[in-house]
Amino acid sequence: MTAGLDDVESSAPLEDYDDADDRLLRRMPSPLPSPSPSPITGPMVLKTIVGECFQFTGKDGNGDENRYEFCGFKSVRQTVVKNGNSYSCGYWSKWNTEPGEGGKEKWVSQFYDDGESCGGSVRRTTTIFYQCKPDSDVPEILSAREPSMCQYELQIAIKEWCEVEKQGLAGTNTGMAAPGKEGAPKGKEGVSKQM
Repeated sequence: MTAGLDDVESSAPLEDYDDADDRLLRRMPSPLPSPSPSPITGPMVLKTIVGECFQFTGKDGNGDENRYEFCGFKSVRQTVVKNGNSYSCGYWSKWNTEPGEGGKEKWVSQFYDDGESCGGSVRRTTTIFYQCKPDSDVPEILSAREPSMCQYELQIAIKEWCEVEKQGLAGTNTGMAAPGKEGAPKGKEGVSKQM
């Protein structure tokens, strides 16, 4: 037998609904908890972005403005600017790698999965591609795109990635169009510390 909403135990507070003729007391179900991000792995130089959040605002293919928030090794969110709707685009999961010399793995991109549902069983995911930016202390989201429905890609410039490249541990597949090219909108916003 499948449990219905009335059968679910909840620690949520009771809410009163009152009208002139009737008083209904009902228990509201607790929202499902967000999945916990996976353990932090990969190049140690990227520990500087753990818990740091970065925002990017750009237009999609329909001309709508979207804001993306990336929190290092934690999560990615998309907010549609015109209506304020916000969606989880995934939680830190793993690195995508490729084989390197001497059996060492090369780090290609980060994968964030298990975001909000896009309808049916499809859930939002995001792939993060890094780029070396030696002249800045502040990471910057260069571009965001949605190459397939509910599958997002962000390109982030960060000086720490220069060290990964210097060590020969950066993968060769960037997966993203260069900033300013079609499919890679321009724009950026500030940096905020995740609490």
